[in-house]
Amino acid sequence: MRLDEMKEGLLLWGLPSGQGIAVMKKKVATAPGLYVLVPEMRPYLFGLEVARRLIKEGIKHVYATDNMLGILFFKQKIKEVLFFYKDLTDQHFSGICGSLYVCLLARLHYVPIKTMQGEKIILTAQATSLLDEYMGFHYNDVLPAEDEAVPEGIIR
Repeated sequence: MRLDEMKEGLLLWGLPSGQGIAVMKKKVATAPGLYVLVPEMRPYLFGLEVARRLIKEGIKHVYATDNMLGILFFKQKIKEVLFFYKDLTDQHFSGICGSLYVCLLARLHYVPIKTMQGEKIILTAQATSLLDEYMGFHYNDVLPAEDEAVPEGIIR
């Protein structure tokens, strides 16, 4: 896909729940030109798991590097962010590493953020993510990354 072909993008951040998948299906069905953007979500590459789930559900998507998000926001390709958070406590949303970055980019570019409870993932020592059918990595082989708190004021 070429960047000039993309007119409207829906950016996913975090691990969508079943309800989140249903919301995406509805959005894609009502807007045929909508691109669902799935970033890699480093360092654990959660985007690979999200992409796998979207394929299973029949939702077409575009996989993007985390670094590409700034350009996509700047070029006004992203029209909405679906932020799947882990917890809501003390006026803060707790999300995976990179959540604050994505929410600040959205706010800077006046892109609305829709928050939804996401799935929790447990990274075990044996958990592996496949990059393709031949290569994979173990989650415990990457540097640990903590969850991030995103103040509610940034999102609203």
